[in-house]
Amino acid sequence: MAGVGLLYLLTGLALTVVLVVVMVRGPRGDGGPVAVARRHETRISVAAAWGSMATGAVGSLIAQPAYGPASGVQESTLLPALPGLACLTFCLFRALGELTWPQPSGTVRTAPLVRRTVSDVGGWRLVVLLLTVVVGVATVVVYARGGNDDGRSITMLDNPLTDATESGVVQSYPGWDYGVPMLVGLALGLAATFGALVLVVRRRPLADLPTEHDDALRRTSADRVLGGAQLWLGGAVALFLMFGGVVLDLAHDRSGLSAVSGGAGVLVGVVSGALALLAVLPRQSAGSSPSIPSIRRTR
Repeated sequence: MAGVGLLYLLTGLALTVVLVVVMVRGPRGDGGPVAVARRHETRISVAAAWGSMATGAVGSLIAQPAYGPASGVQESTLLPALPGLACLTFCLFRALGELTWPQPSGTVRTAPLVRRTVSDVGGWRLVVLLLTVVVGVATVVVYARGGNDDGRSITMLDNPLTDATESGVVQSYPGWDYGVPMLVGLALGLAATFGALVLVVRRRPLADLPTEHDDALRRTSADRVLGGAQLWLGGAVALFLMFGGVVLDLAHDRSGLSAVSGGAGVLVGVVSGALALLAVLPRQSAGSSPSIPSIRRTR
């Protein structure tokens, strides 16, 4: 648990540093609505990152393993749900930021009205997040069907390295006792993500801002919502896969599932972390405007 907590803490610190650097190194000559909106976006991104980290840290302290003379170490079934709860906190901070987004000012307000959907602003990142959740659900079902009836153990198989026959069970197996909280966490995190994206879609555009520039700001917000969700929910799936592979290996599983599960967990974790870091970078508009120098032209 200490290693997992440290990993998330370092990730949150890295995201914060990158966000602050992006804000500080941004164009200095524009003090208009775009610059104000970008600063607001960065502030809520930092607050959401650290708020979710705090949720994970507090949850880890509450869900400390219990020790008993008969059963040994008993892991709390709350642990698999913690990343989902942290994702929920992340999205709540993001939602608060959307509700306090800088509003148009002035007597006469003009803004382009463009019909958007969650899939429009989410793009391929939303597809990757949904696939990650599907992988998580499938993993829970596969592991739960292979465990014992108590939902948290698996019978030890013969040791392939010796001629001796070993008996007994391996505890802390990711069966239904751990799988159900995992599914609840994934559902809460995914629902909160969609809620935050809906607020991004319905956000009022800034006054006198061309459509392409408003899209750039809006998609930056959506990228960061999905980046944070991918980090937490993808991290949950990755840890579940890797932990399950370790338990299967301890039970002398000879089907190769332990190696496949561990390798898939590493892959999901690396991809989720990379997507989260890339989401920190702001989107750039398809066009440029001399009056709005803070958004650059893309090629």
